[in-house]
Amino acid sequence: MNATKLLLSSAVLGLAFFTGCDESTTPSAVADKAAETAKGGAAAVKDAANTAADKAGDLAAQAGELLKDPKAAFDKLQGLVDTKKWTEAKGLLDQLMALKDKLPTEWASKLEGLAKTITEGLKSVGGN
Repeated sequence: MNATKLLLSSAVLGLAFFTGCDESTTPSAVADKAAETAKGGAAAVKDAANTAADKAGDLAAQAGELLKDPKAAFDKLQGLVDTKKWTEAKGLLDQLMALKDKLPTEWASKLEGLAKTITEGLKSVGGN
């Protein structure tokens, strides 16, 4: 009786293994798919890192330009506020605020005042 059960169990297990393992679920196929997915993820991370590096370089260049003539940047900001170009003004304000410690100290209060005006302006047109 035990030999029959053993033989029957072996046959069922062998049949299950044979029918349940197609080519795409073999260990090597699964490992290949995992390696392919990892390569795709690595490529995406590399692309994101390159994009971030490019953006950082652009921001550094912009900061350098702002520091060459901060008065012109401040005047431009004031003009954007006067003409109610809130989104552009917010972008320039953010750049100037990032460099606030390198700008003349008397500009801090002016920038804060312009920041409030820009925030109110953005809210009035449905912005943040």
